[in-house]
Amino acid sequence: MGKLIDAKELFEIRKFINAKDLDSIRKYVGAEEYARNISYSLMENIVTAIDESGFNIADSSTIEDLTFINMALKATLDRQLGVDNEFYHHIGKMIQTMKSEIK
Repeated sequence: MGKLIDAKELFEIRKFINAKDLDSIRKYVGAEEYARNISYSLMENIVTAIDESGFNIADSSTIEDLTFINMALKATLDRQLGVDNEFYHHIGKMIQTMKSEIK
């Protein structure tokens, strides 16, 4: 008798993504983790640079701005990797609005 693997959590993900098999699910989860790691690393560098430049990174407005930047950065990476992220739809709408206002 083979060993049973509890894959319930992996297959729950399938309800939300376009994956046909376990390998596709693993690739999707890997892409999500990859994007998260890159965005974390980039934001760590950004926050360090801003702090070292003398800006107040503890200011609530700065924290909100950096949170937005992190969300946009993660959404951008997710889009490139084919990971669903509702935020990049909002980014697209904001970009279109800004373009129309500039003209």
